[in-house]
Amino acid sequence: DSFCWRSISSAIKACKTIRRRELPDNVVTIDCRVTIKDLLTNELQDFTFVAPSKAKRRNSTESIVGNVGLALVGNKTGDQIKWDFGYGEKNFEIIKVERIQN
Repeated sequence: DSFCWRSISSAIKACKTIRRRELPDNVVTIDCRVTIKDLLTNELQDFTFVAPSKAKRRNSTESIVGNVGLALVGNKTGDQIKWDFGYGEKNFEIIKVERIQN
């Protein structure tokens, strides 16, 4: 439908590009360490998000474009997220975000 595409096009044109360094430190982005809490079990998990080419299990790093990275990117400390991982929906809260240096 052309109306839908015009609406999407208008929305995209109105977007503002923000550099990563301009984001607050508590926003999930590439090169950050994030602690999340599963809201059902209260289990804490830590993830370190990096570029896909740098993600390595042996270094305990995850690609920012992996399932968990996509669920969290752009959110901030205190946000609660509901995400379907393909095997069921999970609800969690972002407890802590830390920028890491490369």
